[in-house]
Amino acid sequence: MLGNVNTSGALSAFEKMEEKVMTMESQAEALGQLGADDLEGKFAMLETTSVDDDLAQMRKELSGRSLKGELPPG
Repeated sequence: MLGNVNTSGALSAFEKMEEKVMTMESQAEALGQLGADDLEGKFAMLETTSVDDDLAQMRKELSGRSLKGELPPG
């Protein structure tokens, strides 16, 4: 009875699933590597910039502007 069972269809379906899983794993690995590079870049940027420098720049920019609710001169 088992001799009459067609296994080529089941084997073909299994091979397709295996190929799909391998493709998805490759995509996930590639995305993981891209994300890791992006995070490493962000951390490197954080290490190179100083919070104090950023704060000083913001203060400098704001010092030239009038405060909200304050009338302009003149």
